[in-house]
Amino acid sequence: MNDHLPIFETTRLIGRTWATELAADALEIYGDPDVTRFIGGQTIPNVEEMVVKINEIIKKYRSLPQGMGSFAVHLKTTGSLVGTAMIKPMPNPNGEFTTDIEVGWHLGKRQWGKGYATEWGQKLIEIGFNQFKLDQIHAVVDPGNEKSKKVAVRLGMRHLGLTREYYEGKPIDHYMMTRDEYFSSS
Repeated sequence: MNDHLPIFETTRLIGRTWATELAADALEIYGDPDVTRFIGGQTIPNVEEMVVKINEIIKKYRSLPQGMGSFAVHLKTTGSLVGTAMIKPMPNPNGEFTTDIEVGWHLGKRQWGKGYATEWGQKLIEIGFNQFKLDQIHAVVDPGNEKSKKVAVRLGMRHLGLTREYYEGKPIDHYMMTRDEYFSSS
């Protein structure tokens, strides 16, 4: 398991920075076409390419403030990798960071339906509004991913419709929560 300090903790989960020693476990997630079809469709074929991908993630988010980026999420009880949690700037169609901050979740298929995405989504929203003092937080979901749409709704986010403003300009469902909405509901 990654020995890096925790970035966040929930009742059942702990989020840590990515490390290349997680590549074999991450491949179970990102090597599965059932998982990747809703997150860009690029399935990672082997551990070596997963190491390359993890190194790209580490480099890409290195310049962000501490506590923002893409994190490996583990079960507290076993240390096993559950998925990826994100609180980070969304990319515009050219891949450049925007000022819009999203929360996101990728889970291994064995972890679907256990409430993990909602659990860490709630924690990341809390961090976004309390630690980073954000005015709004976004989530974007592939239009065919009904399970992730339900997570966004359970998190209290409003559906704004389809957008092409992010992620290569592909049409994606856009959700948002404002700071006022968060604090009036908590």
